[in-house]
Amino acid sequence: MKRIIIYVFCLFVLFVGTSFAEKTTLNIGSGAEGGVYYRIIEEIGKFCNSATLGIEHYMVESGSPAKKQPEGGSVKNLRNLLNNNINAGIIQADIAHLEKMNNQDMNRIQALVPLHKEYVHIIVPTIVRKIVQEATKGKFGFGAKEAVYGVVENPLENIGQLSGLKVVAWGGSIKTAEIIKLMSNIGYEIIPVEDLEEAKLKINNNEASAIIAVVGTPAPFVEALPKREFKLLNLNKATQDSLNSIYGVGKVSYDNLGTLSGQSAEVFSVDSILFTRVYSTPQMVSALSELQNSIKKKIFEIRDASGTHPAWQTIDPSRPVKWDNVFTGK
Repeated sequence: MKRIIIYVFCLFVLFVGTSFAEKTTLNIGSGAEGGVYYRIIEEIGKFCNSATLGIEHYMVESGSPAKKQPEGGSVKNLRNLLNNNINAGIIQADIAHLEKMNNQDMNRIQALVPLHKEYVHIIVPTIVRKIVQEATKGKFGFGAKEAVYGVVENPLENIGQLSGLKVVAWGGSIKTAEIIKLMSNIGYEIIPVEDLEEAKLKINNNEASAIIAVVGTPAPFVEALPKREFKLLNLNKATQDSLNSIYGVGKVSYDNLGTLSGQSAEVFSVDSILFTRVYSTPQMVSALSELQNSIKKKIFEIRDASGTHPAWQTIDPSRPVKWDNVFTGK
């Protein structure tokens, strides 16, 4: 009889302890609603929320009238993580590396889970304008001639040939362009723009020679470029060697770029990582451990579920990452 009472009492204690376990909600920086980062965090929440763990997008009030919107992207997520506005956020590894070069606070930033890879697309027009006859001033107001332009095939083939030229980039891709320039000593000039449309305008007006854009593949905006009007630059060995501590190498292919049969190019790949920071309280360490373990445990379930983002098919949450401070749950 005593054994039965003790057994029932233990079950009661276990039930009460589980029922009243404190739930920790993690505020996570993602990205614009509908984008890759937003979708990934949304789906992590769907599969990993539990009685003890909650997942929320970091939201800020914006617009008129003001309403709460998700705020994110690599640059903002890193800033919000350093400023303790979020508990975790998706950040490109190269942007984290750039910040680490100049900010000791990055020593407390930890990689929680590696996510998908993004690819550095360096896009140039296939045809460029070239002066075939220089302008002449003439004499005494007579005989002046304007320059004559022709069109030729773009001679650019690899990233190393961008030295001395102008490139355009927007968002987090500006930081990537800075890192490549800094560590490879390719002396191009970076012109920040607001978006793709402004970037294409700069290219069409001969104000820039290339677009640098870091996106997952296949990138919808690249697939939407006019056929045969643009091509991708490949890597050259010297640049690849100078950046192998930060970037991997991947191959991307597009039917609408390059020649009639499309183009495949070797480009830099960069990890998108769910980063967190160093926490000391058992509650936060436990919540982050649960999130990390849950993603690892449920990766195949997430991949196989209908409607989840295609990026999950390439995500391996147990693979090593190019970051030296990894969350271990201790």
